[in-house]
Amino acid sequence: MSTLQKTVITAAFAAIVGTGIYEARQAANARAEVQRLEQQQAPLTEQIQQLQRERDDFASKLAVLRDDNERLTLNLAEEYYQHAMKHGMEHEYEAELDDLNKAIEMDPHCRYALFVRASLSEGYGKAVVDCSRVLKAKPNDCSAAHNRAACYEQLRQFDDAIADYTALIEGNTDFSLVGNKDHQLALEYYYRGRAYQWYKKDYAKAVADYNQALRLDPNTEGVHLHRGQCYEALGQRDKAQEDFAIEEPK
Repeated sequence: MSTLQKTVITAAFAAIVGTGIYEARQAANARAEVQRLEQQQAPLTEQIQQLQRERDDFASKLAVLRDDNERLTLNLAEEYYQHAMKHGMEHEYEAELDDLNKAIEMDPHCRYALFVRASLSEGYGKAVVDCSRVLKAKPNDCSAAHNRAACYEQLRQFDDAIADYTALIEGNTDFSLVGNKDHQLALEYYYRGRAYQWYKKDYAKAVADYNQALRLDPNTEGVHLHRGQCYEALGQRDKAQEDFAIEEPK
């Protein structure tokens, strides 16, 4: 090997060794920097964990406070409703309405307060709104649906009235609070029949409803009179006279 070759090899070896030492030093420095950063991060991690624990604790306490507040609000709504009922028994209707308004403000879903307020409303439109809110909470409520149908009639929204009477008759209506289910159903047929007779001039449908009303409760007042009127409009005078004989027009 010539002197020149030995020199080149020696220089190359020295370069390799130098590079290795430099890289090792850089790696050591990097490890040291990582350790330093980890040491700095440890307190921050603990602080973050502490903040998370405090947040969870606060959220738990807040949930308890919300539950307590909701119970308190519902209790106050119930108290206002009971006060309203006392005012109603004493015929203090303005005070009754005022307490009902407060009960509903406290509990917008208080369907008993909504139902009573609907019966006290000065306008049929307001009564429809309250009855609708009751029906949203309890879709099969018999009294709310019946009252809303009657209000629709007063507002001359006859299709809506007929729809409510139909829902009462054909739907899963809760009649548990009205006492006699057959009598109430007879009334719903009777009222729907009147709507067909008076507003729609559909005397055949009216007669069909009056027949159902009499089948359920033969003593339903007014049915024979109105059915007789429908028979007369249909040209069935003999049947009309039979009904008029049973219930003379007043």
